[in-house]
Amino acid sequence: MSDTNDVYIRDANTIFAALGKDLKNEAFVNMAMEEQLKIYQERYPDFARTFPIVMRYMIQFRQYKTKAMVRFLKRLTSNPYRSEAEYCERQADYVKYLYMESTPHYTAKVAGEVHRDVLEALLQELKEYKDMVEMVKQKSKEGDLKNSEERRNELKTLLENMKLN
Repeated sequence: MSDTNDVYIRDANTIFAALGKDLKNEAFVNMAMEEQLKIYQERYPDFARTFPIVMRYMIQFRQYKTKAMVRFLKRLTSNPYRSEAEYCERQADYVKYLYMESTPHYTAKVAGEVHRDVLEALLQELKEYKDMVEMVKQKSKEGDLKNSEERRNELKTLLENMKLN
């Protein structure tokens, strides 16, 4: 394992230990899961950006296993993602490894189903995100055309008024 991976594992263990302490705080426990996640994303921004699925499972589902993280890092090292779809697949790998480490008598079939279900959900989120970005671009383009037309009309009116004077 590389030194970088050792740092990631240490950071993950530190974050999960901090969560354990925060879970003894009633105010933290009473927060919505999204608020709790946001606190940790702000507290550990590099880790949250690098390993969003690990962070989410830690905070929202209270699940983390060092062995799953080690396996995940090995998978990322040996099979890095080269596309958004492969990125989603690596994220699903982590959830599968977490399931396998959390379930002593898991079956390969169920582990595969977990991977498939998570991958489908992530790909759907990615599609929805892309659709939303495209919609915003289209609305912006439409707004630019409308604004451009309004400016032309204002200029035309101004020129006509200047001719009258």
